[in-house]
Amino acid sequence: MENVCTRLLEAPRSRLKADVPVAVCLLGGIDSSSVAGMVAHLMKQGHHLGSESLTVPSKMKCFTVHFDKGTGADESAVAHRTATWPGVDIHMVKMDEEALVARFDAQRVLSTVRTGHRT
Repeated sequence: MENVCTRLLEAPRSRLKADVPVAVCLLGGIDSSSVAGMVAHLMKQGHHLGSESLTVPSKMKCFTVHFDKGTGADESAVAHRTATWPGVDIHMVKMDEEALVARFDAQRVLSTVRTGHRT
């Protein structure tokens, strides 16, 4: 079990190293909540987030998307409640259909789609 925990923590640990600020995308599910919990654990062990000063400890920063009510896709309340557990700073990004379309980069999405078949 200890080996599993070590391997699970390696993914967020390796991504904390950066020359820019680092934040966690916190949604309403168990996967992003688990990542936020692991990052909070690593910070308690002395790891720093990205380009954060080594002498000034800070809170973990998270962001979540707040969709208009009625879309059935808004998990921001769950994300906000989850953020209170590790005591993180959370930033809500308001999103509606127009804003989503304005930020949609079809070329980037298409460039990440794999083509071909496995043999």
